[in-house]
Amino acid sequence: MRMRGYGVRGKKFQLSATASSEESLSQGKQINKEQEEVLRSKPSVLALIDELEKLRQPLQTALTEELNAVFTYSNRQPPSL
Repeated sequence: MRMRGYGVRGKKFQLSATASSEESLSQGKQINKEQEEVLRSKPSVLALIDELEKLRQPLQTALTEELNAVFTYSNRQPPSL
């Protein structure tokens, strides 16, 4: 589950960079090529965040079931998540 967290965190960081570039543009400031690219990528970043968030619960459920199966097989108590 840690990998998913890094993915969402990274995409949210990109989204904050987009907001910063949008703010600069709305104030009439010039933006550089990198900032233009960040602005163009906003729809895909939003879509990726949405997809990663949708995957979170099914992955968490599958992980819990897998851990329960392993610990049941080994006759130990599963850790709480």
